[in-house]
Amino acid sequence: MRDITRAGSDGARTSARPQPHGGKGPTPAPCGRDQVRLLASTAPKDVAAGPAAVIALQQIRAQLETAASVTDIQALLDRAQALVEGLTGEPGASGPGTVGDQAITLRDQLQAAASAALTLSSLDSALAGPDGSAKAEAIGKCRSAPDLAQQQLARLGLLAGSPCYQAASQQASAIRFETTGYTPAAQPGAKDFHQDRTIEASSPPSGDESDSARISAARATLARNVDLEKQALAKLAPADRARYEQIARGLADHPEAHLVLQDWLIQSELDRQGTPPPNSGLAQELASGRPPLVGKGTASDGEDTLAELDQIADPSHPLAQGLSRGEVLSALVREVANPLSIAQDNRNTCGPTSLSLLLARQNPAEYARLVAGLAERDGKVKLANGDPIARTADWSDTNDGGRAVTQRLLQPALENYANWGGYSNTTDSSTMHGIPIGTGTLDPGWERLQQGLLGRRFDDIVAIANPDRASLLQEISRQANAGQAVPVAFDVEGNGNPVSGGHYALVTAVKNGRVYIANPWGEEDSLPEADFARRLFSVSLEPTSHPLDPQNSQRLLGQGLDQFYAGAEEFNAFKLVSGLGGVLAGTAGEVADELGLEVKDAGDRALSWAPSEWQHGGLAGKAGALLGFAGGDVARGAGEAIQDADSILSWGQNKISSALDSLGL
Repeated sequence: MRDITRAGSDGARTSARPQPHGGKGPTPAPCGRDQVRLLASTAPKDVAAGPAAVIALQQIRAQLETAASVTDIQALLDRAQALVEGLTGEPGASGPGTVGDQAITLRDQLQAAASAALTLSSLDSALAGPDGSAKAEAIGKCRSAPDLAQQQLARLGLLAGSPCYQAASQQASAIRFETTGYTPAAQPGAKDFHQDRTIEASSPPSGDESDSARISAARATLARNVDLEKQALAKLAPADRARYEQIARGLADHPEAHLVLQDWLIQSELDRQGTPPPNSGLAQELASGRPPLVGKGTASDGEDTLAELDQIADPSHPLAQGLSRGEVLSALVREVANPLSIAQDNRNTCGPTSLSLLLARQNPAEYARLVAGLAERDGKVKLANGDPIARTADWSDTNDGGRAVTQRLLQPALENYANWGGYSNTTDSSTMHGIPIGTGTLDPGWERLQQGLLGRRFDDIVAIANPDRASLLQEISRQANAGQAVPVAFDVEGNGNPVSGGHYALVTAVKNGRVYIANPWGEEDSLPEADFARRLFSVSLEPTSHPLDPQNSQRLLGQGLDQFYAGAEEFNAFKLVSGLGGVLAGTAGEVADELGLEVKDAGDRALSWAPSEWQHGGLAGKAGALLGFAGGDVARGAGEAIQDADSILSWGQNKISSALDSLGL
């Protein structure tokens, strides 16, 4: 568990800025103590310049691992410059491999590092400061080049492992989120949420394989696991073995994804893990507990995960123009192995992204089938409920904060379906019959997408109208702790506004007084139960209702909203009228439920007052106490009767409405 704080360029200043949410970008190779010593040992000792220059070069390199600020880098740069000037013209100190050549290389690297550290520090200071021209300029720089912070960090690769690099890495993460986060710059973002929450784990980007040291470690581990891989392959049928080998060939240039696939096979067939690479950052992808790679088909076309992955690896299946087969396959393998890496980045597609995350958790084969269908040349595929979706014409727009290629295919298509065909990926906005309706996914569209993706109905509960959040949280806890992640919409900003602050995510557990959330920002978060309950807007639960369920009026309200919105989109008068009736009845039910609660509370107060008055009051007091006992009992019973009657009526109307909806009326 780690707190949402970071070190500034001086290694001391902290801020409540958030960690990154699945951002992409190159990660520099580590250059710790052992690597510095190795570099120093390669300096030539037999040059005419003498041992003093060699020692000076070694000292500069050795001090890289302790650099803690831009000032430290500048001091090392000054020493490297002096060394280069001292070696100019020295016999034997020029030419490839000489100490002079190494000094020049080191000086150039330090210049790049000093410039990068200064850029990060300046951006950080501007973004942390008050609104004004400096802040606007900093945001503009990063928005014009979304990976600027990560690019500058990559230039600091020579310092990886040093305090300066560690602080700069935190800066780069914060800067990148600040300028490419999912909320528009004009909105206050998720600051309240980030200040209150705790990040349990942040998932590595599904498509990031840019670090040469990690790639080397992955290739070495692949080789070490070959014997286990052969044992696992021997257990497969010949057709499955051929599929696996074809997928592995498709991942030849993506060794980390290849390693994830290899380890998945070993776990599936040998019930054990392979040897993990050292310091790989693949812990989540290599974790056990996912569904089998090969076995009984679970996708809606009856195929298993291996067969669905093979649809992309198979060169006889042409992909859309602009797609790299290896990149799609690599991102897909890593996402189905670690669904938490599925991230929306800076598009307001938290609804489709969170449900994609849920689908990948529950049914990786179905998730892979959808991506494979959208990646193929015609770009069309059917959802689990039979409805078609298609790759959007502007799917390849790159102004999205660096989404994985799989998400560029999937998120716009699902958002388009959720919004009944009115979504533009380029502008990240939707229309209804040509009328702009803003950005993001409205609750009825989210419900439609749930049914399409997962092929079954949910109980849509509008929690924002619920006076009893505690009982609702109990049901969320029961389902989540049983392994059924619960889709929720909650107030990410803490301002009570479901439009600007609404955010979709999954509740995966409720324990130790905290609610754990799989966040489509590529991370897992947790919030105190009371804070989460206060922020809750709506919940999608597995159908569990009974006639006396206190949430029935909220179910009816949610069902009514869904039908009304669908009727407006489809020009279906019956759904419009039925939905409006459900909304009105659900609202009336909420009023009745609140009335019953108030009457019951009044009865409880009377019953609490009566014993004391009976004991301490006079004759009139005792008479009043008797009335309090009688009236309190009557009021309490009446309040419960009002609530029960409301629950029964709402339950019945909701069942009728659901039945009519299932018949297509």
